Amino acid sequence: MKTDENTQIQPKKKRIFRALLTVFCALFAAQFLLHPIVTMIVYESIFSMRFEPVDWMEFSTSEFENLTVERSDFQTENGEFLAGFCYAKTSENETLSDMQSAPKGVVVFAHGLGCGGHNFYLPFIDYFTDHGYLAFAYDATGNGESGGENVIGLPQAVVDLDYALRHIKTVAAYQNLPVVLFGHSWGGYAAGSVLNFHKDIQAVALLAAFNESEDQLLYQSMAYVGGFAKFGMPFVTLHERVKFGKKYTDATVVNGLKNSDAAAVIAHSQDDPTVPPDQGYGKLLKAFQNNERFQFISFEDKGHERLLFSDAALSYRDEIEENYEAFVAENGGKPSAQLKREYMLNHLDKKRCFQPNGALMQTILTLYDSRCIS
Repeated sequence: MKTDENTQIQPKKKRIFRALLTVFCALFAAQFLLHPIVTMIVYESIFSMRFEPVDWMEFSTSEFENLTVERSDFQTENGEFLAGFCYAKTSENETLSDMQSAPKGVVVFAHGLGCGGHNFYLPFIDYFTDHGYLAFAYDATGNGESGGENVIGLPQAVVDLDYALRHIKTVAAYQNLPVVLFGHSWGGYAAGSVLNFHKDIQAVALLAAFNESEDQLLYQSMAYVGGFAKFGMPFVTLHERVKFGKKYTDATVVNGLKNSDAAAVIAHSQDDPTVPPDQGYGKLLKAFQNNERFQFISFEDKGHERLLFSDAALSYRDEIEENYEAFVAENGGKPSAQLKREYMLNHLDKKRCFQPNGALMQTILTLYDSRCIS
């Protein structure tokens, strides 16, 4: 019997075609259905935490001479309550509303991610109020005394600062005062990005700031999954757009400075492991290095937050850490949060540990004065 080769080949072709089609559909589903779902789950898990200040690091206004505070809470667009704080240097029995001396302006503080709120920056608030400014600070969503089950995402910092700036325009003591911003890390990203829609800001200090959410998330993700992180970024961007809206997700520091007349001090350390210079400082330097509105300060070995503090403070930190390690060794050699709390409550000199970097603060103060004093 004669075999028809075509009758054997056709079924094989069909089987191969079906197999390839199945593989293609599976890849399509993974890329365009499963991948977005996984991205959303991972994103939500990353930002599912609240942050509270560490009690042994917390400051009180009583630790700073003549520093007073009044609560001034506000709400964001979703009705979330945020704790706001109006700081000033006042004489005895004097309140914010009846201050005799005219302030130079108001410094609005935007804090970093992970410190649990604005309290970490109280030494800097004290510095600027000591030099003639009022200060307004707040705990971002999911931090400290503010509402929110978690921090939601990086663009939430821009949302919160936007509403903080709207709020201070309703505070009687701030009426007709020039406004300047002080932002570190997550707060620096917010302080630069918010300039896209607050054109009346006179000056900003951007310290260890990143330029945009997408770049920073990509950098952090690549530390865990390498180059595969790039495949998920379009879905991250889409998720943030749905979550925060185009206004906030598209706002970047570079565009904020381009769309504003604000002057800026931009400082970063080249060894920053949290926000590499090319995620913020490098991009800003490339865009504005010949613009006289901007002053760039580059450190070599100040890490992410150490650039904020004096050399004496950093030496003291190294000393207290060495002493703590010796204390651990004397108490069984097993470090723990409770053991560290016990030691620090009894031995830490907070004022020494968190003494501001005087040269950096003076540079920022000079910038503020140049824009606030007519």
